Amino acid sequence: MRLRSSLTLSIAAAVLAQAQLKTSDEPRFDVVAIKPNADGDYRVYVGPPTGGRFSATGITLRLLMRYGYDVQDLQITGGPRWIGTDRWNIEAQAAGVPGRLPAEQQSRMIRALLAHRFQLKVHTEKKKQVPAYALVVLKNGPKLHVNADDPGPEVHVERGHMSFQKVRLAALTAQLTRQLGKPVIDMTNLTGEYDLVLDWVPEPGENSTIPGQPGPPEPASENNGPSIFTALQEQVGLRLAPAKAPLDVLVIDHVEKPSEN
Repeated sequence: MRLRSSLTLSIAAAVLAQAQLKTSDEPRFDVVAIKPNADGDYRVYVGPPTGGRFSATGITLRLLMRYGYDVQDLQITGGPRWIGTDRWNIEAQAAGVPGRLPAEQQSRMIRALLAHRFQLKVHTEKKKQVPAYALVVLKNGPKLHVNADDPGPEVHVERGHMSFQKVRLAALTAQLTRQLGKPVIDMTNLTGEYDLVLDWVPEPGENSTIPGQPGPPEPASENNGPSIFTALQEQVGLRLAPAKAPLDVLVIDHVEKPSEN
């Protein structure tokens, strides 16, 4: 299959364009409590955004930026080392929100939190061409289950396993980008909502799901099994083709550790 020579990576382009908005224009959480987390546990827990609440345990600033700006780890550059190593417990509450915060509103409120409590200042730059992958359909077609009725979306990721319920393929490309450390662009032209499961044998060092964190110890040995590239073809009917793409990146100009409260 012949690929276009220039691909556009659309991840968070609209959100990144708002990076220079004045914080006074952004909706804010009414109450924010931030404390350092030193429990030695690599895991991160982010609670459901119900009742106007954002709750995170053991989260790094780098991961919090991913929530606020809807970017992948490879799109964040600059800043001190601690943005990916120091972990924080955050409890934030917006008054007068009875149900779930809309995703875009929550992102804007997290950006305001970052600017106010971490003194975060950023700007965007575009890299003209970076190594990437294009997600394309195999000749025999995809092996995807269309989900038109069941609830979702739902995504579960662990070492060597991903499962998706009622998601668009943007959810798959986002997870593949995190796993592989390169942009993955959806070139399938598939627009439905799907269920799919992907199981593979990770390469050594692959699948640190929390940026800047060591992750769980890797097994001493693993059974023979497919790579993530082979698993995509055999289990999902899709493949990753080498490509080049422009990439919007978020550059950290200034950041400070927050005072504890």
